Amino acid sequence: MGKMQREKGKRGEREVADMLTAAGFPAHRAQQYKGAAGSADVTCPSLFHLGLHIEVKNTARPTLGPWLEKAQEEAAQEGLAPAIFWKRPRDAWYVIMPASVFLNIIKQV
Repeated sequence: MGKMQREKGKRGEREVADMLTAAGFPAHRAQQYKGAAGSADVTCPSLFHLGLHIEVKNTARPTLGPWLEKAQEEAAQEGLAPAIFWKRPRDAWYVIMPASVFLNIIKQV
């Protein structure tokens, strides 16, 4: 992965962390703290009770299959559920997660 792609990824992670923080759920880029392979891209302690492993994808071309496999594998290692935040250039953020996780979240609301 080239430097431009890494920078774009970092920007996306910061955007998601800022978006969660602005919504009242303080968050930060996890890589800057942990740096371990397999760690979530963004950590949000106030949403820990939801058990989410947050991955961020900031790209025009979605490759959903590989994303889901990687996110599910990493989340399972931590006993969490994957939540993939995805955004195309100049578009809104979308969240991709198992329907069971989404239903559990809205039941709690």
